[in-house]
Amino acid sequence: MILIVTESAQTALIISRALNATDKTAPSTYAGANETVIAIEPDFIAPKPLGEALHNSPFKEALPLIPKKYAFGVRTVEVDGRHEVSAADRAEDERLRTLFGAADEVVFASDGGADAQARFHNICQHYNVGVPTSRVWLTRLEYMAVRKAYRSREKGRHLHDLAQSGLVSMAMDALFEYNMEQAFASAYGKRAFPLHRQDVIALDFINENLKQIASFERGAPKHTVSVTAEICGQSVKMSPVDVWEDKAVCDEIFNAIRLNEDAPVTYTELIPHVERAAELYVLATLQADACEKLHFSPSKTLALATSLYERGLISSPFTSDGRLPESLRRSIVRRYPSAKEFSFYKLSDTKTHGIITTERNPVMIPADEAALRQMIIENQEQAFAAPRRYAELVVCTEINGIGYAGSCEVDADFTLPDDGIVLKLTGKSTSTFKAAQPGPLKYSTVSLLLAACQYAVRSMLQPVTPFNLAEDEYGTVVERLIENGYISVFFDEVRLTEKGRLLLLHFKDSDIVMMLNRFKFEAADLYEGDDTTGKSVMRAFENWLYIEVSRLLADPRLSAKRQTAHTCPRCKKAQMTAYNKTVRCEGCGYALPRYVNGLELTDKHLEQLVVHGYTSPIYGFIGRKGHKFTEALVLDATFGVTFAPKSAKIY
Repeated sequence: MILIVTESAQTALIISRALNATDKTAPSTYAGANETVIAIEPDFIAPKPLGEALHNSPFKEALPLIPKKYAFGVRTVEVDGRHEVSAADRAEDERLRTLFGAADEVVFASDGGADAQARFHNICQHYNVGVPTSRVWLTRLEYMAVRKAYRSREKGRHLHDLAQSGLVSMAMDALFEYNMEQAFASAYGKRAFPLHRQDVIALDFINENLKQIASFERGAPKHTVSVTAEICGQSVKMSPVDVWEDKAVCDEIFNAIRLNEDAPVTYTELIPHVERAAELYVLATLQADACEKLHFSPSKTLALATSLYERGLISSPFTSDGRLPESLRRSIVRRYPSAKEFSFYKLSDTKTHGIITTERNPVMIPADEAALRQMIIENQEQAFAAPRRYAELVVCTEINGIGYAGSCEVDADFTLPDDGIVLKLTGKSTSTFKAAQPGPLKYSTVSLLLAACQYAVRSMLQPVTPFNLAEDEYGTVVERLIENGYISVFFDEVRLTEKGRLLLLHFKDSDIVMMLNRFKFEAADLYEGDDTTGKSVMRAFENWLYIEVSRLLADPRLSAKRQTAHTCPRCKKAQMTAYNKTVRCEGCGYALPRYVNGLELTDKHLEQLVVHGYTSPIYGFIGRKGHKFTEALVLDATFGVTFAPKSAKIY
């Protein structure tokens, strides 16, 4: 039996019909002669949040918190202050375990990228899948497209690499969110500064754009002299290559120009242009247009587009690539004959393409979904329309020793005369101007600008990987910044709030944005399958985050400090300073935690560690099962705090 796993009940239903597996044996479970299709919700098997794992545990006081491993399992609900698996989920878990145990092959059918593949990896680990696994890329949920994708399902190491990329991103998210929230909670209270990795990147991007707008100076006025010339029967305005600050100089140049005379042509060029009315939507441009035209929030647009996709009415919205594969040429040209001139590409490397509607007709869909679908139809009609072809004639001349350049639009089949271009001066004018003031940063376009910037950088550093919703979608990130009070929107204009400024102030002397982008790209690079491993990327991120959180805990704006009399054991130069949750060297930045395994270290314990490199046996450490025990602490070779090895114990 081939077990096909999806992440939504609607997708499972469509796949079951496409593969003729229509015997419904349980909710969202369909069986056929050879295939069984099931739906497992994305959060059913998920990583355990660090905050949940440490609920009511003394270990939550230890910051920075770097777990030895990252747990996952069936989702839990809070009952009487404890997190437990519900009876319904426990029964579903047992039912799914039976299905996975009977499978000869497990197939994951999804339109997601590294995040979705990571969830499938966790499912396989949870159910101890030992049979071959494969992947079906569902870019469209039409029956023929589903059958074709199923027949060409992929296997191989690259799927494992894609899952590793998603798993590392998940772990970095959990680690960053918990440590940052707890670090700020020590000074501002619980949930005062909820923060995700993407939030920091987006907030910094917005702040830098707002600073550029605020610091813009128009400068002194400039003066210029333009001429109008007749070229090939057209009137063309030509501008000088220079501008002048002295208006008297400008007036002198103006008076020296004589009209109704031919000017020498120093350079000509004919540039062909093919101009399309629109490009196919990707998720970022769809969200931006829906915000501006339909007044939909990015999260609403994402939800509506996902629903349209699961109804089989549009292709997957999870895309940042607006091109179309060659395999769609025949069906697109049949629907839009003018699309014969559309540029199709071989897209086997990206798995996704521009958002288009399918040939399925909608039946009784909500008004908002119908409006969004109509907007997509209008966009693709413009994209598939015959392009406008023309040529741009560029002409340069020299008048009284000053260079001028201008251009005009000519027919696409225009050719330069054999005897050359004749340029006759017919008019002249002067003008005074200042540099244009940049407009405000708009809410409807800020997520698009951010996504385009990230996509451009990522494309330069690595091959484009399959769209990762958790990493590549910024519309909901900007929404979250508004909800958490970091930015505000007034008449579509984005502004930084005092809370947002305060947060950025804490990161003023940090390279946090550069490092977050670096680790983000390193996680995506795992898809390439080179020598880099997910574990090495995660260890590097953990080491950096440990230092960054230690720096935050030593921020005098977050924690009171007290100078100690002890010298740093690592650099042997600067003195150690005690804060609420750490003891830190002001010179090299080395830090010791004040909490270890649920026990707050006393000044005497910290003095023993700093001076001697070890402590006397300490009672009160708490094990994972809640039992207290006695142990000695030592500084290891990297000056990290650990328990004394057995060979060194004398008690």
